[in-house]
Amino acid sequence: MQSPLSEVVASELRRYREVRGLNREQLADACARYGAPHLTYSALVNIETGRKGKDGVRRRDVTVDELAVLARALGVPPVALLFPVGHADEVEAVPGHPAPVWDALRWFTGEGALPTKTDDTDRPWGVTNDDYADWRADRAGLTDYRWHDRYLEEWRVSRAEARRARSVAARDDAENRAAEAAPKLWDVRVRLREKGLRLPPLPDDLAHIDADGYRPDWSWTR
Repeated sequence: MQSPLSEVVASELRRYREVRGLNREQLADACARYGAPHLTYSALVNIETGRKGKDGVRRRDVTVDELAVLARALGVPPVALLFPVGHADEVEAVPGHPAPVWDALRWFTGEGALPTKTDDTDRPWGVTNDDYADWRADRAGLTDYRWHDRYLEEWRVSRAEARRARSVAARDDAENRAAEAAPKLWDVRVRLREKGLRLPPLPDDLAHIDADGYRPDWSWTR
């Protein structure tokens, strides 16, 4: 039986604290430095063990703000405290909905749809049409932002290769690959605008693709 994410955070908090060789006092001091002085020794005990607090309530849940502070104090991404990749096979991604840990993490970060357990012994996990449609819609624009990063990096790498090229042919090839990134970036930025999202900054050499008169050259795709 999978545990709720709040239980997972408690378990992973303890794991990474021990990996870092920190006792609870030291972790509490780090949390205070990072803006959460209320995460005291006693609070950490309550999170890790579920011990009753002064109000008689067992506290194992962690706020989003606390999750971020704990992750920074432990030197891991916040998502690592929620999804124990390499330490568990499944996790309860949402109440009553278990999923493979890696797939659940990818859903959480917007990289994939959330799978559901099936009765198929050959394919025990599958994605429903609704969940796939929700992910495909990319309402938050995360997939588009990732593609923007990828295309911009392709442009930077190609420009750097062009500068280092030792032959005209190698330079022209690199410059052509850099030029191919511009229409792809333009296309992603159109989608981001349509979603009402802020556009990532561009280097000055690419600022022209945001101009009203810009027309992307797709001839290289033919």
